[in-house]
Amino acid sequence: MTSALRVQPDVILNPDVEIRDIAYPDRICGNSETAFTVQLYNAGQFTGIGTVELYIDGSLAGSTITDIQPGELLNVPFQVNVPPSGSHQVKAVYEGKFSTRTRTETFEVNDNDCDGWLNEIEEEYGTNPDNPDTDGDSVMDPQDVDPFRDAVVELYLFRARALDPAEYYDQDWDVDFQIEATFKAGNMVQTVKENLPDNTRDVENLVTLGNSVFENIQNEAVAVLKFNPPDNVDTVEIDLKLVDRDPVWSDIMDISPKPGNNEAGKVAKLFFSLRNGTWWGDDSINDHKVYFGYGHLSGADDSTEDYTNGGEYDAEPFSKYYDDLEALGYDLNAVNITSVRGWDGVGEVSYSPGRNKLLKIINPAEVVEFTLSLPDGKEKKVVLVNSRGARVLKFSSSQKVLKFKNIESAPEMTPWDLVREEYTSLISAPNSTLIKLKNSKMSTIMSEPKDVQIAQVYDIDEDDAEIWFLIKTNDEDGIPFYRELELNRELEDNGSVYSFDPSDGFGIDDPDEHHGFIQHDAYGDYDGDGVPNVVEQFIGKDPALRDVLGIKLSVAVGWDANQTYLTQLVKGFQRASQVVYDYTDGYAMIAEVNITNNAPEGSEKWRESMIVIHNDESNGLYTDTPIIPHNPEEPASSWVIPIPGYWLWFKTEEQDNSKPHVHLYKIYKGTYPDHKVYYGGIAHELGHFVFALGDEYFTRNIYNIKEEKYKHLYYDTIISLCGLKNFTKLHTIMEAGDKMTELSTPRDYIEFNNQLINYYPKIRSTLSSLGWKITKWEDLITSHLGDNRYYYNGTLHENLSGWEVFVAIMNYTEFNYVNTTKIQINIDAKKHIPFVGPYTGVGYYLIVKVEG
Repeated sequence: MTSALRVQPDVILNPDVEIRDIAYPDRICGNSETAFTVQLYNAGQFTGIGTVELYIDGSLAGSTITDIQPGELLNVPFQVNVPPSGSHQVKAVYEGKFSTRTRTETFEVNDNDCDGWLNEIEEEYGTNPDNPDTDGDSVMDPQDVDPFRDAVVELYLFRARALDPAEYYDQDWDVDFQIEATFKAGNMVQTVKENLPDNTRDVENLVTLGNSVFENIQNEAVAVLKFNPPDNVDTVEIDLKLVDRDPVWSDIMDISPKPGNNEAGKVAKLFFSLRNGTWWGDDSINDHKVYFGYGHLSGADDSTEDYTNGGEYDAEPFSKYYDDLEALGYDLNAVNITSVRGWDGVGEVSYSPGRNKLLKIINPAEVVEFTLSLPDGKEKKVVLVNSRGARVLKFSSSQKVLKFKNIESAPEMTPWDLVREEYTSLISAPNSTLIKLKNSKMSTIMSEPKDVQIAQVYDIDEDDAEIWFLIKTNDEDGIPFYRELELNRELEDNGSVYSFDPSDGFGIDDPDEHHGFIQHDAYGDYDGDGVPNVVEQFIGKDPALRDVLGIKLSVAVGWDANQTYLTQLVKGFQRASQVVYDYTDGYAMIAEVNITNNAPEGSEKWRESMIVIHNDESNGLYTDTPIIPHNPEEPASSWVIPIPGYWLWFKTEEQDNSKPHVHLYKIYKGTYPDHKVYYGGIAHELGHFVFALGDEYFTRNIYNIKEEKYKHLYYDTIISLCGLKNFTKLHTIMEAGDKMTELSTPRDYIEFNNQLINYYPKIRSTLSSLGWKITKWEDLITSHLGDNRYYYNGTLHENLSGWEVFVAIMNYTEFNYVNTTKIQINIDAKKHIPFVGPYTGVGYYLIVKVEG
C-alpha cells in the first residue's frame, strides 16, 4: 500500500525571514561613516538565502548576500555615509527566493559636527552644532575648557603690604614691590612680573568706583598678570612670589602660610581651575576656618601662632609681635598702636635691661618700634629686638668700665630720631644702632628712659607681607562656562526659574542683546541673597545658594562733597564691608551703596536714605532710630520684628520717625571716612541697623537718684571710678568698632559676667555713693544683653549673646528696609567659636551708584 506525505496547513516548509529591527548608534555624526545593523530572524524551517539592502533617503547605501538558518537571529552590519544634518529615512530590504521583506524607519543626525556633543546639548550650551571647534582654537568643544574663547588666566593684585622691615636702611619699611607669578599648565611654563610703585609700604589704589564690577577691579588693581594656557588643560599651577626689588639685593617677602624662612616657605603655591574659576592650595575657599580668608595671603604667624582653633584672637593678620607686646603687659584691646617702624640689617643694638646691666646684641634679626597710645592718654614707645640667630653679649658693673667712642651726632637709624648726643655707640660701625636716650658720662651705665621699654623677642624673621588678589578667566560675565553648567543643575534642583547662559550671548548679532546676556548673568542674583552672581563667584560663595547676605545701602550726603571726599567715603564702605564679613564669619557683606550727593537735611532724598551724613565736624556715629517696625499691639516704647512663630523684641527709646536711619557724622577735621575709626564705626552701626545688635560698651539703664532718671553707665567709667585695673572689657565689634571685629558668644558673656559678679561689691559700694541705684549684679550687664529677647512658640529667650541674636535674625527674619531676603545659617550659636577673619577682600567688589 502506498501512503502519501500529509502536510499540515500550519507547517511552513519554506524559509520565512523577517526584518526585526534597524539598529544605529544613539549619536549619529554628520558627514561621517556610521554603523547601521539590520536584524533578521528566520521563522521558517529551511535556510534562507537572500540579499539585504540598505537605503538612505531612497539611495542605495549598501548591499550584501546572506544566509540565515531556521530560528537564527542574525545582525547584518553596514557602514553608511550619512548626510550632514537633519532627519532622514532608512529602509532595509530583504530579497529572498520565496519572499521580500522591507522595514522603514526615520533617524536624525544628532551630532552634526561629530564632536561628541549632541545637537540638543550644543543648543543648551550655545555652541555651534555644525562646527566641532566653536571658537576656532584647534581644540574640539568637548575638550575645551571654554569653547567660546581662548581662555586666559587673569590675576588681579589689589593690595600689597609689608608687615616686617624689608630694607635695612629704611625706617618706614618702604619697599619696592614686585609681584611675580610662575604659571604652569601641562608642558607650558611662563613667569610674569610687574613692578609696583617704589618706596611704598602699603600699595593700594584709591579710585572712583561705579556700578560695573569688572571696570572697578580693573581700576583698583595695582597689577594684572595674565597667562594664556592651552585650552585643553583643566588646571593651572601658580607660584606666587612677592619680592622687594631692592637696588642692593632682592628679598622674597613671605606671603605663604607654610612655615620656613626659605623660598619654599615664602612663595605661595596655588592651583586654579579653568573649568570652575576657583583656586586652592595655600589659599582656598573657606580657609578662614584655619587661616585668613579667600583671596588673601599672608606670611604672618605661620611659625609663631596657631590660628586653627579660631576665636582666640581678634587681631589683624599682621600680628607677628602682638603676643610679645601682650606678654609685656599691654592689652591691645585697650591700647592703640599709633605707629610702627622697623629695621633689617642692623649691625648692633646695645641697651640696659636693668640696673648695672648692659646687653649688646650683634646682628639682630630685626628691630621693631611700636608707639602705643595708653588709656590714660600718654604715649609709650616699645622696642622689640629680635635676637633669633644673633650673638648676645652681657656686661655687668663688676667688669671693666666700658669705653665709648665719642662721635658728633647720633646715627640716622636711631629708632626715635635722637637729636645730638655725646656718646651714642659702643662701636661706631656701619649699620649699627644704639637703643638708648640717656647717658651723661663715659663711665655711666646706660639706663632705660621711662617712656621707652625695650625687650628681646625670638621670632623667625621671614619678612612677612600680605596681599589681596583675585584669579579669574577672561569669561565675559566672570563665571566660567563649566561653572555655569554646574550652577544651572543646582538651580534646577532648587526649583529656580533662573538659569545661566553659558554662551554669554554667543552668536547674537545685536551688541545690546549680547551685552544683556552678560549683564544678566553677572549682575543677576539668582539665589536671592542680595549679592550679584559674579561677586559670589569671586569671593568663593555659591551663586545658586543663599549663603551670604548682601546689604544694600542708600546714603545721603548733606552737602556738595567733592570727588576726593566721595572717593574716600566709598573706600570707607569698602573697608566696612570687609569688617562686616569678618564679624559675621563670611555670612554678610555690603554689596551695594547708592549715594546721593548734595542732599540737604530735610530733603526727600535725605528722608528716604538709610544713612545720612551731616554737614558738620561733630565726632560720632550712631544709630538714630530703631530698625525694627513698631508693633501696635505692644507699648509704644517697644519695637518688634514679627516672624511666624517668633517675636524678636528690642526695647528702645520711643521714637516717632517713620523710617530708620543710621546717622553718620564726619569724625573731625582732617580725618577721612576711610580711617579705621570711621569704617569700624560704620560696621558697628550696621550691627544695630541690620542685625539688631545692642551696644556692649555700657550697661543697661540704671536709675540715677540724683538726676532722677535712668541712664547707661560706660564700662570705662566704672573701671576708672572703681579702680578695676584687671577688668577686661568684651572684645567685640559692638564694644569697640574701631578695634574689634567679632561678635560676642555665650562663652564671652560667661567670662565677662563672672567679672561683674566678682567685682560687684566694690562696684556697688562706689557707685551707690555717687547716687546710682544698684540692687543686684545683673544691673551691670551690657545694654545688649539686657534689652534683647525673642519668643518662640510661646517660650521667652533672653540674655542673648551677639551670635545668638545674629543667627536668629538671619534665619527667621525678613529684612525690612535693608533687604527682602534671609539666608539660612546652620550653626549652633550657643557653641559657635568665631573664626579669625575671614579677611576676604569683599570690599573690592562693591557696586557704587552716585547721583547729585
